[in-house]
Amino acid sequence: VSDANGRDGRTLWEMFEWEDTEGWDAGTRVEETGWGAIKYLFLESLSEPSRRTSPAEVIDQLEAAYTAMNVTDYIDCLSEDFVFYPCEMDVQNPDLDIPSEWYRSMEQIIHFNMFDAASPVTSVQLTLTNTYVFWDEQDPEDPLDDIYSHTEDVDLWVNLNDGYVSYLADAPQHYLLRVDPDEVGPYGELMWEIYEWYDLDGEGRGGGSDGRENDTWGGIKAMFREPWWRQGSRHEGF
Repeated sequence: VSDANGRDGRTLWEMFEWEDTEGWDAGTRVEETGWGAIKYLFLESLSEPSRRTSPAEVIDQLEAAYTAMNVTDYIDCLSEDFVFYPCEMDVQNPDLDIPSEWYRSMEQIIHFNMFDAASPVTSVQLTLTNTYVFWDEQDPEDPLDDIYSHTEDVDLWVNLNDGYVSYLADAPQHYLLRVDPDEVGPYGELMWEIYEWYDLDGEGRGGGSDGRENDTWGGIKAMFREPWWRQGSRHEGF
């Protein structure tokens, strides 16, 4: 180092480049890799809890964000051009006034309302269980055009503060994911995002004697298009 001296006036030195060269075959019981790859395995994941560096991590983040009622982490999973498609039975039901699709901006409004401190929702439980994954590799040389298709079994409970009503959605959900073209991870990793979400038809609606109301995920979302609890009635329409 030109502008620093060590103990007794001796010159201090520093490393300014490090090249990780190829290794050698160490045998069948030893995993061959580079020093850089080993370092990478020990990146501090807690410093960046919402990394979305794989399709599975996006689904995990969505599940955790919903359970924590965290709008920011939930919306972070969705692409700028995200589209949500409610199930057909909801769209065709004239009493519900649910459109055939809506977008990221409406998702943000819905979940601000649902997760707001003044909302009647006291807690949310969500479990997503993967049942099907399809990887569509368009160009092997270009990871940016890869598409992952996830189908997840759902167990969603949205509990209200009146003490006895909970909304349940258990129909499968279908997600299409791709690499986020606008963002990379803190170490240059590719990030993933959901750009289409399909609410698949379930077993229909109806209440139970235990206060459980069977619904669809899209139907539950649609209830929070406006803060109806502040108005004294439920409002419909987009």
